Amino acid sequence: MHRRPISVLVTTGLAAGLLTVPPGTAAAQAPSTGPAPGTTVTLITGDRVEITPGAAPKVTPAPDRRSMRFRITTDNGRLRVIPLDAVGPLTAGQLDPRLFDVTALIEAGYDDARRPQLPLIVQRAASAKSAPVRLAATSGRQELASVSAFSVLASKRDAAAFWKSVQDGGTLRADVGKIWLNGVRRPTLDQSVPQIGAPAAWADGLTGRGVTVAVAEQRARRRQERPDRGAGVGLDQRRAGCSGGGAEVR
Repeated sequence: MHRRPISVLVTTGLAAGLLTVPPGTAAAQAPSTGPAPGTTVTLITGDRVEITPGAAPKVTPAPDRRSMRFRITTDNGRLRVIPLDAVGPLTAGQLDPRLFDVTALIEAGYDDARRPQLPLIVQRAASAKSAPVRLAATSGRQELASVSAFSVLASKRDAAAFWKSVQDGGTLRADVGKIWLNGVRRPTLDQSVPQIGAPAAWADGLTGRGVTVAVAEQRARRRQERPDRGAGVGLDQRRAGCSGGGAEVR
C-alpha cells in the first residue's frame, strides 16, 4: 500500500540543525554520527521519519494511521518525533524516550538501511509478573527473569501491528509495565585513564613500547569454550591489551 508522505513544518532553528558542513572543509573529513542523505527511521509505532540534511524532516504515518499528528522538536541538534498517541504512555514513564529520539536511533545504527528490526526490552507490569505476554510482529524473544522482562526484535515492516498490540486506549495494556529501547553502549576511557596518571606519563614521553606484561591468575581457571582468536581477543590477551594492545603475554 502506498504511503503518503507528510511534510512537517518546523522552525528555522530545526532546519538549520539538519544542515551538514559543506564538503571540503576540515569538519567534513571527520567521522560523523549524524544522518546521512536520505536516512529513514521507522519508529516503534510504524511511522517513518525521512531525513535529508538541509531540509525539513518528512513523517510518513503507517497505513492505518494516516490521520496521526506528530510533535517534532530539536534540542542541541537532536531530532525527536513523537506521535500524539505515544505522548500519554511516554509522559507516564511507560516508554523509553530514546524510542522517539531519531538522532539517537541513527547513532546506534538502528536506521532502516542498517537494521530491519527494532531491538526492544519489554518489562512486565507488577501485576503480571508471571503471566505470558504475547506481542505481534516480534521474534528472537529472550527472557530477562531478574528484571521481570524479555527482549524482542520488533519487525519494522509490521511495527504498526506491534504498536497496536501493546496499546490500550491512551496507555499501554495492563500486563506491560514499560518498553525500553535495547540500546547500544560504547564504553570510554575518559575518566579511568586520567585517574591512573596516563596523560602525565604520555607528556613525559612514556608510551609503554617494549614493555612485557604479566598476567597472574589467583583463582581456579575454567577451560575456555571459545577458541582464542589472536592477540587482543582471548582472555589473557584482552587483559594485556588494556595495557599495550599487542603486548607480549607470559
